Amino acid sequence: GGRCADGVVRIAAGGHHSCAVLASGQVACWGGNSAGELGDGTTIDRSRPVRVLGIDDAVEVACGDAHTCVLRRSGGLACWGANSTGQLGDGTTTDRSSPVIVVDLGGIEQLSLGAHHSCAVNAAGQVACWGHNGWGQLGDGTGIDRPAPVGHLAPGLQQWLELAMDPETVGDLAGCVADPAQGGGVH
Repeated sequence: GGRCADGVVRIAAGGHHSCAVLASGQVACWGGNSAGELGDGTTIDRSRPVRVLGIDDAVEVACGDAHTCVLRRSGGLACWGANSTGQLGDGTTTDRSSPVIVVDLGGIEQLSLGAHHSCAVNAAGQVACWGHNGWGQLGDGTGIDRPAPVGHLAPGLQQWLELAMDPETVGDLAGCVADPAQGGGVH
C-alpha cells in the first residue's frame, strides 16, 4: 500500500464522504462536509483526510448519507454530521460538526448506518435504532423519527428474531427465507 493507507484498520464510505479508523484509534475523514460529517469542527469540504476531533479510541466506523458514527473501545458510540431526523442519537435534531455521545447506549459490539438512521447491537444481541423512521426502518412499529435510541429494540423485531432462531419454528419459517440455491428468491 501507499503512504496514505498506512495504519488504516477500517474504512467506510457515505453519501459524499469517506472515513478511516487508524491503528492509533484516531479517525480521519474526507469529502463533502455540508453538515459536519467529517467531524473536524467545520463544514468545509476536504479533498484530503482530516482528523476527527476528540476520537482516539475508535475500533469501527460507519457512514450514512451525511452522518458518521464510531464504535469506541469502551463499547460506547459517538456520532457527528447531519441530524435532521435524530440520526446522531444525542436526543436532538441539531447538526454537529464534532462528535457527540449517543445517549443511553453501552456495551455495543456492532453498528450500521442507513442514509438517515443508525442501528447498533450490544453484547447480548439486542438491537437499538434511531433517526429517520418514515418507512418503519427503526423496527419500533411506528413511522415516527426518533432522536435517541429506541429501546433495546423493537419488541416485535426481537420477538421475531427469537422465533426465527427457535428450532421448533424454523421449519415454519423456512418458506420465508431467501434460498441462494433457488436463485436467491424467497421460497
